[in-house]
Amino acid sequence: MEKLKKVSGQFGIAWAKWVIKRKWLVLIVSVLTFMILGFGMSKLAFDGDYRVFFSKDNPQLLAYEAFQKKYTQDDNVLIVIEPQDGHTFTKESLAAIEELTGKSWQTPYSSRVDAITNFQHTYAIGDELYVEDLADNVGERADEEIKKIERIALNEPLLVNRLLNEQGTVSAVNITVKLPGEAITEGPEVTAYVREMVAEFEKEHPGLKTHLSGIIMLNSAFFEASAKGTPAP
Repeated sequence: MEKLKKVSGQFGIAWAKWVIKRKWLVLIVSVLTFMILGFGMSKLAFDGDYRVFFSKDNPQLLAYEAFQKKYTQDDNVLIVIEPQDGHTFTKESLAAIEELTGKSWQTPYSSRVDAITNFQHTYAIGDELYVEDLADNVGERADEEIKKIERIALNEPLLVNRLLNEQGTVSAVNITVKLPGEAITEGPEVTAYVREMVAEFEKEHPGLKTHLSGIIMLNSAFFEASAKGTPAP
């Protein structure tokens, strides 16, 4: 142990003499090293995209991205709307959903908004074919019309188990977004806007509770969990 201490002390003295002798060289190298490290650290950032969990040549990821390029990009935010009384098909609930659907178009990078209210219902009268929103201007509808809307929606396979549950007690507004992919802040920007929008929505309609899901919310959850770090056990 004494020998080790002696060797360590000799090394320390030798190292100190070497640094003092070449102090300007050490200073310049130190400054350059910190500058390089600082430049590199400026490029560090959290990436919440789910794609980071896959290698670039992952066959499933490649197939999924090829599908998106050929058909459509399906990054989305799904706003689930749950009436506290369990009744979606009331004039009040449908009017609120119609209002939220309209506001959802203002979401950054949004390209499409789907809900039960703006679902394109097709029907025929004689030889004439009509296509119109299933539930527009709900506030002006009579009770019988509301019941008709409910009947149509609950028997529409393009709505049930997509934007509406089988019991008609929960519905959803789906916002499709096309992120430019130029900055990692695009997803969080969408998330922040949607959270503020639904918070205001719940404040104006206390009988309706919202839940957020979708690819954008998933990516944001990864981003926020990474930023907060892992809690100590």
